[in-house]
Amino acid sequence: MKNYWLVKSEPASYSWDDLVAEGKTSWTGVRNFTARNNLRSMHLGDEVLFYHSVTDKAVVGIAKVVRAIPPRKQAIGVRSIWRRSNSCTTPSPWTRSKREDR
Repeated sequence: MKNYWLVKSEPASYSWDDLVAEGKTSWTGVRNFTARNNLRSMHLGDEVLFYHSVTDKAVVGIAKVVRAIPPRKQAIGVRSIWRRSNSCTTPSPWTRSKREDR
C-alpha cells in the first residue's frame, strides 16, 4: 500500500527547483527523532509532498521515493564515536531516503 509523506525544506538551503535540477536527492542529516522515524518508514513508490518552509509556506511539488536506503554502516562501526558496546546490531540513528520529482 502506498503511503504519502510531507517533507519540508527551507528554500534557501534546498528548494524544489534544486530537486528538479538534480533529478534525485538523499535526505540526510535529519536529527529530529520523529522525522528520522518517518524517513525510516518510507518505501519504494511512496508519494512525497515537498513543502517550502519559512518563506513560501506551501507544498510546491510532489515527488516519489525511488529507493529506501538502509542505515549507513559507518554510523555504527567499531570506530564510530557514537558506538556503544551493544550497538553493532542496532540500526543507525542516521538514515537516508532517496526521492525524485515526478
